[in-house]
Amino acid sequence: MDRIFVLGAYGCGNRGDDAILQSITENFRDYEVYATCGSYENIESWLPVKKIPCLLNEGFSFPILICMIKSSVKIVEAIRKSKALIFGGGSLIHDLTPYNLPFLYLWHLVAKALKKQVFYFCIGVGPLKSDFGKFLSKKFLSHADGLFVRDLRSLSYCQELGTENAVLVKDGAFLVKTRNQCGKKTLLELGLIENEYACVTASQWFESSNFWNRSEIDFSNAVQNFIACVKMFQTCTGKRIVFVPTVFHDQKIGTILQDSIEGEITLVPPDYTSKQMAEVIENCWFLMAVRMHSMIFAARQGVPFLPLIYDEKVRQLLLLLGMEQYGLNLSNITPCDILGTMGIMLEQYDNIRANLLSKAENFYKENLNAVAIIQKKLEGIK
Repeated sequence: MDRIFVLGAYGCGNRGDDAILQSITENFRDYEVYATCGSYENIESWLPVKKIPCLLNEGFSFPILICMIKSSVKIVEAIRKSKALIFGGGSLIHDLTPYNLPFLYLWHLVAKALKKQVFYFCIGVGPLKSDFGKFLSKKFLSHADGLFVRDLRSLSYCQELGTENAVLVKDGAFLVKTRNQCGKKTLLELGLIENEYACVTASQWFESSNFWNRSEIDFSNAVQNFIACVKMFQTCTGKRIVFVPTVFHDQKIGTILQDSIEGEITLVPPDYTSKQMAEVIENCWFLMAVRMHSMIFAARQGVPFLPLIYDEKVRQLLLLLGMEQYGLNLSNITPCDILGTMGIMLEQYDNIRANLLSKAENFYKENLNAVAIIQKKLEGIK
């Protein structure tokens, strides 16, 4: 069986990134998939992939550098034996850290030196703040065999760089179409009944920019305000609350909510796979969402969600879904905002559900076109 090598932030505790890898395995079934994986989970236990250790997404330190040097041999060998290198989704192309772009484009360079095709599949581009980052990105993205970007901001960055090969698609997770991928076993394990609960997702650092100095920030006031907002959401829905940590860091917020809010709050275990977390979200009645891929899990099956914006990529998703009028900024949200927006959304519940189902179907078809283009190019390789 022919191979493809997929590079991304998989197995690093982010179920959104894992869902993108899942979409690739499901849509490139004729290929043996090798993928970079972190140490937080064993991707091989639930996806048909061969993992290559890659710890760079877990930070940068001397021990990780040593591990990366050791892993480089395996990465080179995986690329050599594959038909193509695919950069598989997520917010990959940014210069928020000085090592990110050099690391990614190094493997692009290696792949080309080995005469392999290189594809950027449903990726997020930006922010690109440095002249060096812009220079590297223009040079490498322009020479990709396929450049598929997931939102309008990414397309705008590519146009500003002067890359003429960028194609607008949607996030790769929209390619996972199957409902109840675990046969509702997840609901049974958690004691949940379809449509009889509401879900909440969060970000432990509340704004994406806080990620880089989160250890120096006091989030206590933000946490207390978030608790008040979840209480209001619980009042509006009248449902049991289920907290879903689609990024493992966020489990801390879930524990605080459980200790602070009266009534039963169910915490989804942080080691659940993206299939299991998606099953929880797609069977709920309503979702109060911070994490972008939790919104995608909901949208795929027409579950209305109240979006709390912590990053520009969330705003971009809402624009594509026609949900921007419901978006609330997480940095200055109040319980009154929750009450007012939920009142409007509950009145429009059926319309929102129909819109999400229609959009998700269209996004699925658009992404399938990208898959078909890549597959055709792969078939042309001897």
